[in-house]
Amino acid sequence: MTFDDIKSVDNKFLLLEINHSYYTATGLLIIRNLNGDQLASFLLKLVVDPKDKHKFPKVSEVVPTLPFDEDRHINQDGTFCMAMIHREILLCMRGLTFDEFVNIIMYPFLTNQYLIEIGEVDTFLMGEYEHKEKGILQYYQELFPGFTLEQLLSILAFIGRHEINRRQNVRCPCGSGRLMNYCHYDVFKELKSMGKERILEDFATLELIYQG
Repeated sequence: MTFDDIKSVDNKFLLLEINHSYYTATGLLIIRNLNGDQLASFLLKLVVDPKDKHKFPKVSEVVPTLPFDEDRHINQDGTFCMAMIHREILLCMRGLTFDEFVNIIMYPFLTNQYLIEIGEVDTFLMGEYEHKEKGILQYYQELFPGFTLEQLLSILAFIGRHEINRRQNVRCPCGSGRLMNYCHYDVFKELKSMGKERILEDFATLELIYQG
C-alpha cells in the first residue's frame, strides 16, 4: 500500500488532512449500525513507510480514548496491532487497496474496540492471535494442524534453504511421503514469498520455544 492510496472511503472513513512531507494523514473513522446511524467515531493518524509497501500504515488515535493495552492489541506507543505481521505482508503483496484496508482491517478492529468499550463483548469477534512468540507458533500451528514443533522447524528450514517451484520433484518435507507439488506446494510458495528474512526470524523464534 502506498501513501497516495489514502482517501475517503464511503461513509466509513473521512480523510481530513494529508501531509506529503511526513507521509502522514489524519482522518475520521465512523462506526455505524445497520441502519447507518453513527455510533462512535475515532480521530486517527496514519503513518506510511514509503520504503516498505508490504506493511499497513501505522494507525493511532490523535487524542487517545482507548487504553494502551496489549490485550486490546494497542501498543504502548498508541499504535494499533490489527493483524499478524504475516497476514499484513501477504495482503499487501496481493495488492491490498486502501478501501480494502478500511473495510476488512481498520473498521472491524475499531468496531470491536467500540463494542468492548460499551461492554457488549469482551473478546475479539474476528479471532485473535496471542502475543509475540506464542502468536507466531499459533500461526504455524493453524497452517499445519497437528504438526509437532520439530516438524514445523523442519518445514521452515526447508523453505529457507530451497527455491519453491513446480519443477522440483521432491518429497514434501511435511513427512506425508507425497510429492511436494501435490501436497503443501501452495502453502510453501506463499510463505516463501514473504522473504527469506521473515522465514529465518520465524525459525529462530520457534527454535527458542523448542529449546525452552
